[in-house]
Amino acid sequence: MDFEGHEMTFQEADRCYADLKRQLDAGQISPEEFDAQRRQLMVQDVEGRWWAKSRETGDWHYHDGSAWVRSTPPSYRPSPQTTLPSSAPTQDRNGRKRRRGRTPWIWVAGLFGVVSLLGVGIVLWLLVPGIQGANNVVQKAVGTPKPAPGYQLVKDDPGNLSAEVPSAWETETGEKSEGASEASWSSYAGVSIGSSITASANLDAWYDVNEAGVPGIYMVASRELAQKYTDDELVTKGPNDYSSGCERGEAENFNRSSYSGKILAWNCDASGPRRAYTLFTASAAPQGRECVVVLQILAYSEADREVAQHILNTFEADCKRI
Repeated sequence: MDFEGHEMTFQEADRCYADLKRQLDAGQISPEEFDAQRRQLMVQDVEGRWWAKSRETGDWHYHDGSAWVRSTPPSYRPSPQTTLPSSAPTQDRNGRKRRRGRTPWIWVAGLFGVVSLLGVGIVLWLLVPGIQGANNVVQKAVGTPKPAPGYQLVKDDPGNLSAEVPSAWETETGEKSEGASEASWSSYAGVSIGSSITASANLDAWYDVNEAGVPGIYMVASRELAQKYTDDELVTKGPNDYSSGCERGEAENFNRSSYSGKILAWNCDASGPRRAYTLFTASAAPQGRECVVVLQILAYSEADREVAQHILNTFEADCKRI
């Protein structure tokens, strides 16, 4: 792939990364070739920050001068299908209890070299997320990326499932997350799911049907659910079945780096103290479907939808440890 002299957008970099990942997974290129070509996908935004794609997840990170921070580039719309589905028309609820820019860059030094504006490119090239290096400075910068500003990284008890949620949100994980409601995936599937996260602006309100509604998420990662159900079933069954109180949209494909599955929107009208809201249900698995991540994310406003998009962009599961 020869990008010399080309001004690349973030979306073009996404497509190039997806193509490289497919070639790597198919054995058409080696890991070394994958890394060498991925390093060409660095982009500088209008504020002068450098952005790079993570080797493992394909997520965007920017360099803040000392470390790589996972975030969403400015004025960016992910590609391919990673955006939230459109909302559907709403209908009355019955009170069913819920569970709760184009930017310039330069590649001129061949396959294993890079020169960038103002002499900073060589350093940033070495610090691209996911690259191994012997230099101590590189090792320090590669470490665990910091959460995006305003977010905290939440993990289940063993650390097998994680996502970035707003810093002000309350969280419960593991048995506390699954045991807080009868309408949990553990209860529905008849198995104990330890990789579980519940987070909300107010957990008491999230669980109490008589309280005013608040945004939040409930997500699990499970081998058993991957074996028993398809993605189409997981976005409409069990805790994700809102058909008696909300109007269901059409399930759409979900794709994010190494994850693929389904996502749909349920639109629910105001009821009691609650405002009208949209509930997104999603099911996504890495290649091979060794496990599956199942989510429900509740949003009341455009700001909540942005939070939902960030969560969908940042969740991770370690199937081998689940």
